[in-house]
Order: sequence, then structure tokens, then C-alpha cells
Amino acid sequence: MGWITKQDWIEAGFSILGESGALDLTIDRLTKRLGVTKGSFYHHFKNFRTYTEHLLAFWERKNTLDVIESTEKADISSTRFERFLESLDTLSPYPEIAIRAWALQDKDVRTYVEHIDKFRIAQAQHWFEGLAANPKQAKIFARLFHTILVGSYTVLPPVLGAPLKQQVREFIRLCSASGKPHRKDAKKGKGKATA
Repeated sequence: MGWITKQDWIEAGFSILGESGALDLTIDRLTKRLGVTKGSFYHHFKNFRTYTEHLLAFWERKNTLDVIESTEKADISSTRFERFLESLDTLSPYPEIAIRAWALQDKDVRTYVEHIDKFRIAQAQHWFEGLAANPKQAKIFARLFHTILVGSYTVLPPVLGAPLKQQVREFIRLCSASGKPHRKDAKKGKGKATA
């Protein structure tokens, strides 16, 4: 194998997380996978905690920021959600599952996951503003949306692929039915003359 980069270390760790979880994410396991010595690890990272920070930042970029950037290219709510669902096809859910399990054991990882969850919910709230009757309802929709996704990943067995998309589409349909249409109907009623 050629020169090992920082990115190689991070991607190797992400793979290990997805395959067997955080307990197997050790420097020894990483060096074995990459076929290098521990010296190479310490050339790129001060310590394992520094490595963890880079790994979580990679997860944030890959599983959150890149997905949002792709989704935001659509200009209407329904298209945004379809773009979001398409992005799920490109991501393995298993590193996400492992990171959430890891967060139950490590307070620094938990803090990072809480930050990501808050950010994702805020972004989803923005998307739901096109379907909801008001900002408060959009926030509730966003929390439910995030809960459906995280819950689908963490139940056993996980709900993935087509079944997950079906659940999300049904939820979006229900949100559409209970949000904007009621507000429009109310506006129509206000303009009618009474006998």
C-alpha cells in the first residue's frame, strides 16, 4: 500500500464502525487494516481523542451536510423530500447506528450527536415550513421526521431501503394533509358572504 493519508485513517475507522461498532475501533485494529505501524497513526493524529473528533466531523459532513446540500438544490418541499430519500440510497446506515450506540458510552460523542440532531431537526423544520400551517407545527413535524429516521435505524432489525422510504413518504403525505390545506380552507371560508 502507498502513502497513508489522514483521510485513509478516517475512512478506515468509518468502515470499522459500520462493520463491528465502536468497541472494535482501536489503533491496533486500524493499523492492521491499513497495514502500517502506530507511528503512522501518530504522524497524523495527536491521540485517539483527536482521531475521534476527525471521525465525527467526517460523519457530520458525509451523513448530514452533504445530504442537506443535495436536498437544498430543490426549490419546493415535495421535491426536497424526494431528493432527501434519494440520498439515503448512497449512505450505509451502519456507521450512524454505531455512532449512536457509542454516544451512550462516551459523553464527548454524545455531545457531538446531540449537536448533529439539533442541526438536522432545525433543517427539517425549514423544509416542513412549506407543508405546515405555522412554525410551531413545522417544528413538531421536523421532530417526528427525525424520530422516524433514527428509530428506523435503531430498531431490530433496522427498517431500511424501500420500507423506510415508504414510511417517510406516508409521513410527508400525512403532514401535507394536516398542514397547509386546512389553512387554505379557512381563508376561503373568510371571504364568503353570509345570508
